[in-house]
Amino acid sequence: HVSVNKLSPDDPLMSYRDEHGRLKVLTKSLFLKVCNEAWSGHGYPKFSGHSFRIGGTTYLLQCGVDPKVVKRCGRWKSSAFARYWRDLHTIASIH
Repeated sequence: HVSVNKLSPDDPLMSYRDEHGRLKVLTKSLFLKVCNEAWSGHGYPKFSGHSFRIGGTTYLLQCGVDPKVVKRCGRWKSSAFARYWRDLHTIASIH
């Protein structure tokens, strides 16, 4: 990604070069549009950004990251993030 887009260390990680070589920052809406176009061609339903939040929360917890850290990283102020937990059997055995 860094090599193909000729990114420098000062460029945002989620940036890319458009067809004219201009540096652009990948937005959430463009990212989801590209993902959904690719997935729809394989018969998958449309996904929202919410799906990544659920998956990211579960992944971090499965990797043993302290739930307090996950909560802080997700900028949750309440325990609402617990609603996103999946694979509770594995997560419970870790934590």
